[in-house]
Amino acid sequence: MNTVGIVLQFLYQVLYVYYLLMIIVLLLGWTPLINTGIYRFLDRVTGVYLDHFSGKLVYRAVDFTPMVGIVLFRLVLYVIERALL
Repeated sequence: MNTVGIVLQFLYQVLYVYYLLMIIVLLLGWTPLINTGIYRFLDRVTGVYLDHFSGKLVYRAVDFTPMVGIVLFRLVLYVIERALL
């Protein structure tokens, strides 16, 4: 595998872990664990990306905008994954 392939593989792995963390944060946001330190830490880490999508698509008390951000992030992961094949 060439250098570009190794870099893409590493980038994909890092972004995939970040993707999983975003999903965990969104799921924890619906539980009482929202008041824990681990949630606040993960929210700060994933908020770097997800905060750009906050509050734009709200229906009643539910904000669906972070789901749009996750779908777009997954699309980027898909493009990188296809480039690796």
